[in-house]
Amino acid sequence: MFYQWHSETFEIPVGAVHLAHNGSFPGQAYSFEDRVYGIEFHPEMTREMVDRW
Repeated sequence: MFYQWHSETFEIPVGAVHLAHNGSFPGQAYSFEDRVYGIEFHPEMTREMVDRW
């Protein structure tokens, strides 16, 4: 599970593999040619960070 704080999203590029989505935003993560990854969510968040926000 990852944290999303905002409503920004993106289109999955042509040729990319769609890796993640949520109920509101379809573009959350993708990979391209096994070496490029794009993510929109926040994998760096900890419980303490969320509690402070």
